[in-house]
Amino acid sequence: MPGLFGKFTLFDVLVYVSVVAVAIVLIRLFAPRYYDRAVAVSALALFGSFLLIIGVWVESISLRVVLLLAFAMATYDFWLDAFSRKNGNGS
Repeated sequence: MPGLFGKFTLFDVLVYVSVVAVAIVLIRLFAPRYYDRAVAVSALALFGSFLLIIGVWVESISLRVVLLLAFAMATYDFWLDAFSRKNGNGS
């Protein structure tokens, strides 16, 4: 898999995570209205990439199904938390 600097290495992962962290800080400074959504989307992407790495390394169909269900549930939870309108009582 090609990376930024030739072969994909852990340095590429560090660069990607650093870019996301800088983007979140910039959103916090210049667009605080969207900060919660940016953090939720980046956390979901990081969780999805973690599950993808586990799914690629472990050769098990049943584990992949469980990981897919876990990602679907996390996506639903993040969607409710970040994008739903909240009323005054917190629900």
